[in-house]
Amino acid sequence: MALPGDMARRLGELVGAQNVSDCTVFPGSAEEVAGVLALADAARLPVIPAGNSSQPELGGPAPGGALRVCLRRLNRVKQYEPADLTASLQAGVTLADLSAVLALHRQWLPLAVPRPELATLGGIVATNSSGPFRLFYGTARDMVIGLRFATAEGKVIKSGGMVVKNVAGYDMVKLLIGSFGTLGIITEVNVRVYPHPATETTALGFRTAAAAFQARSGLLNSPVAPLALDLLDASAAAAAAPQELPRSRYVLLVAYGGVANVIERARREVEAAGRAAGLEASATLAGEQEQRVWRAVCDLPATLAGPDTVRLKISSTLDHMRAIVERLEADQPARETALAGRAGSGILYVYARGGDLPAFCRSIREFAGPLPAHVVLEFAPPEIASQLDIWGPKRDDYGLMLKLKQVFDPNGILNPGRFVV
Repeated sequence: MALPGDMARRLGELVGAQNVSDCTVFPGSAEEVAGVLALADAARLPVIPAGNSSQPELGGPAPGGALRVCLRRLNRVKQYEPADLTASLQAGVTLADLSAVLALHRQWLPLAVPRPELATLGGIVATNSSGPFRLFYGTARDMVIGLRFATAEGKVIKSGGMVVKNVAGYDMVKLLIGSFGTLGIITEVNVRVYPHPATETTALGFRTAAAAFQARSGLLNSPVAPLALDLLDASAAAAAAPQELPRSRYVLLVAYGGVANVIERARREVEAAGRAAGLEASATLAGEQEQRVWRAVCDLPATLAGPDTVRLKISSTLDHMRAIVERLEADQPARETALAGRAGSGILYVYARGGDLPAFCRSIREFAGPLPAHVVLEFAPPEIASQLDIWGPKRDDYGLMLKLKQVFDPNGILNPGRFVV
């Protein structure tokens, strides 16, 4: 589809004609991103921010006739201070490339999102994506200390800086994190990074969800401080690492780290918690094997994706996770399901295929609402997604979100229809 009027020519003058292709523009600086947005806003042309589109399934359907603003050219590590544990990155830097730089100093950014070779820092922050290690390290909201972003009116705004603590005030950083590109396009991200400890993982296999959650509770109340604590059902475990993980109905993956004697004690505590809950089988993972398993767990959204599959993200309290899992167990005869979750953080990812999927999604949302728990439809084929509310019931802050959207994007050009507002 061609760009309207003389838009292609004007974009070519701004970023170089070689950096404009069909309805996609590839700016090379924050100022060029701002210039692109100013042109689009004047023409009331919808804009879709993009990196490498590592998770295109997130959010609502893309608006028709939109201009895709791709930040692949903004791919430099601008500043890295190993001694200060900080780094400044252009938004198009991939997590894999950043990890390679940090590994030279035994440091890392523990976000562990799917497809790290494609996932860009701008996309990770815009969607507030996270992985198993959020239990110990937190999410992007805990790691991002500064941002630069371009606004719909064509300005470049800076918020925060390169220090871990900033002065109090209106926190633009946290406002942009998780906004799905609806308030501005992130062009630069400043993060705090962390020393990468020696680690080990124990996989505990159980016959029932009750036993797995009993072990989870025992671990959270023990001297162990897990780096990650993930729950997989048999289907998810088989998709991730069929050779390395116990062949049990539920597998609890427990990662821990530190010096040798700390790891040794953690291993004993984890195994004791497993035995107390009725452990069926176990395995200890270390070195390359451990890394391979966690990489596979992080990539489950890609591994389990399919044209006839839906993916639900269910956020609840720790106390209510077991009820949700047992509710899903009851539905298994009607369809194929797989479950993977952050057992220490209250997040469950449910994959389902077969049967009446719209009815299934509605029934899970109806069950989860009173617990309370919140259900987001992260992926579904278009014919299924069109029958459902992707984001679920509007929350109490919806009115405030509308006002913020009006302030930042009065003409509604930024990612219209893809987020709550």
